[in-house]
Amino acid sequence: MSGALTADGALAAVAAEGGSVQLWDVAAGRPAHVLAGHTAAAAQAVFSPDGALLATCSADCSLRVWDARTGAPPPGAPRALQCGQCV
Repeated sequence: MSGALTADGALAAVAAEGGSVQLWDVAAGRPAHVLAGHTAAAAQAVFSPDGALLATCSADCSLRVWDARTGAPPPGAPRALQCGQCV
């Protein structure tokens, strides 16, 4: 997976074991959240322009959206969307 960084450089997203994605607090140099849900390796990640949301897609053909502050799906968001075409 290519990594992703918020525009302000505060958070970084990187692939981790078992399909999870780690959100790193760059200033502290430690993981802030582990985002679990994909069942295969995460392939892409992108932050929203304001850094509030993170979208990840995986080789399991799912797209997930996360609240970058809490590490949880945002309220009302579907658990996962099937992208129809695996990466």
